[in-house]
Amino acid sequence: MLLKAPESPAYLLKIGKVNEATSAIAFLRGLNAGNELVIKEIENMKNEDLYIKSLPNVNFFSIFKNSVWRRSFLIIMSLMTMHACNGSFAIIIFASPILTDSGSNVNPELQSISFPFISTVAVFISMGCVERFGRKPLLGTCFALIAAAMMCVGTVVLIQHFGGTVPFWIPLIAMIIAVAGYAAGPSPVPFIVLSEMFNFQIRAKLMGCIVCYTWLMNFIQLFIFAPISNGLGLYATFYLYAGMNILAIFISLVVLPETKGKSVEEIEDILKNKYKLTD
Repeated sequence: MLLKAPESPAYLLKIGKVNEATSAIAFLRGLNAGNELVIKEIENMKNEDLYIKSLPNVNFFSIFKNSVWRRSFLIIMSLMTMHACNGSFAIIIFASPILTDSGSNVNPELQSISFPFISTVAVFISMGCVERFGRKPLLGTCFALIAAAMMCVGTVVLIQHFGGTVPFWIPLIAMIIAVAGYAAGPSPVPFIVLSEMFNFQIRAKLMGCIVCYTWLMNFIQLFIFAPISNGLGLYATFYLYAGMNILAIFISLVVLPETKGKSVEEIEDILKNKYKLTD
């Protein structure tokens, strides 16, 4: 499959192969090379390339001296924190004990096996929605679904803790919704936004740092899951996850700029006007 994949359009444009870059964009978008959207995108990339060439050499620390880039970095880091700490990954890893504590009699191993299928279906749905509705609505909706699912699982565990009973399918459906919501929104979309908010010169400097931070947060979330659950109760852990997702809804719908169909310059202008920033 990689042998069939085209070279990066940004790289082709950088080395002066404009026609090849246009063909690559058309292939990736499923459009003809003469399509208006393809032409607009290649023009935006040309302008971005000229803008980058006019800048002095950018290093990791100089990025933070620019208020717009610094704000963009903080927004992305906040979004990646929500991506890593919304609780869905913990559900995937700890499905068996969670189902046991919630009183479900469903085979935990069977439930764990179902997660990849659920995630695959959710990703295909996300692919059809992300360009139609935009990044912000998709992220906000998915975080809302996950928040509701986390509150549901937490409430079920709390009822079980005090000796009550609930139908076995309620925690099962809630966990499926959480995993599907994660696969459709918080898992892929932050990386789409990351690629759209920064030009390729800055992306090259920040990508490793951001990805490393994201995996570190995933590790911390999984590492502290058992101690928090044992200390505060499993229900409290899921209520905390619900709170994280509510915060994520705010970040997605209020703080994050919409990046769909916008150039890096347009996104920077949105941030400048919204937060009264200067270069």
